[in-house]
Order: sequence, then C-alpha cells, then structure tokens
Amino acid sequence: MKKIFGSLDFSNRVRENAILRASFNELTRETFSFDFTGWYNAGHWGECYIPHVLLDGEHVVSNVSVNLMPFSAGGEKKSYIQLGTVMTAKAYRGRGLNSRLMKRVIEEYKEKSDGIYLFANDSVLSYYPKFGFHPVKEYEYYLPLTGKRGVLPYTMEKISRISAEQCGQLCVREHKEEDCTLFVLGEDLQRIEREKIMFPLLSHA
Repeated sequence: MKKIFGSLDFSNRVRENAILRASFNELTRETFSFDFTGWYNAGHWGECYIPHVLLDGEHVVSNVSVNLMPFSAGGEKKSYIQLGTVMTAKAYRGRGLNSRLMKRVIEEYKEKSDGIYLFANDSVLSYYPKFGFHPVKEYEYYLPLTGKRGVLPYTMEKISRISAEQCGQLCVREHKEEDCTLFVLGEDLQRIEREKIMFPLLSHA
C-alpha cells in the first residue's frame, strides 16, 4: 500500500484482503444500501472488478471502482472501463479525497483502454465534467407492432437475427432512464451519441 494523500494509504487489492473487503462492503452499505458480500461468496467477484480505495488504517474511507468491460462496437473489439461505486465516508467528505482517486484512476487507465464511462445520478451531474467526462444520450431500437411500440431486446445479437424486412422497419429513439446519465471520456465512446449506437443496458448494473 502507498500513501498518496497525507496519512491515508492507497490500495487496489480489496478483493484479496478479507479485512479491507469487509470495510469496503460496510461503506458500500452506508452509501448505497447494498454490498458485494453475496456476489463475492457466489464466486462472481473476479479480476475485472477492481476497487481503488483510500484507507485510514484498515478502514476504507473513499473509493472509485474500475470494471474492465470488453465490448464489440461496429464489429471491432474494444476495451472500455466502467467506473462505479464512487463513494466517500461522510466524516471524510469535503477534503478532495475522491477527486484525487478519480484523477489517479483516469491517469492509470486512459492509455490502457479505448475509453472510460460511468453512470451518474442527478445529484452529481456537475462533478464528472471536472475530469473531462461528457454526458451523452443513449438510444434504443424498436419495431412498431400493431399500433403499439414494441421495444426489441437490448442485445445487438438478437437484433442481428431479425429479417431483412424487419431491419428496414427498425426505428430509433432516445433511451431515458430516471436519475441516470451516461458520461464518457474519450473520442471513441462519443460515437455512441453521434452514431446513435445502442449501449448495452446490462452495463447500467
């Protein structure tokens, strides 16, 4: 572990350390009312989910998690990074701790990935542009069905299996989700809005 902010230590080895993992889960519960205990116990917490934490002793006081996300965009394989579980303990807020972590994570991963993205709730929409993130619109495709709008499943694989005639009938509209805005960092991800690419909704999780 390294000291990167006064007396606080930095670690990205939370999954492997039972004490740090328990503290990380405690802060997650306090902040978001859930934790990763069941996910870990079921064997789902693999190497692609990497919390980056600041520690006061053995207590996690701030975090930015990195999710390694392989994508297929227009037939090209992409390596994107989704940031999530961004949080700071109440007693440690207002000190710039999370900003320091965010800058560190972006600096580490911006050259290792094709782009970085995250989903933000309405209370922090002014926070992420400070780090170069831009809000973008999301889109979804659908087929009109007997006077109703039937939204196709949110996978491009299923869309690719519809008939040529149905492809010609596909319509596109903006996808809106309450209290959830997609922010992107990097030119590659700005294609989403420019080309009206359907972003996998699984990544909202």
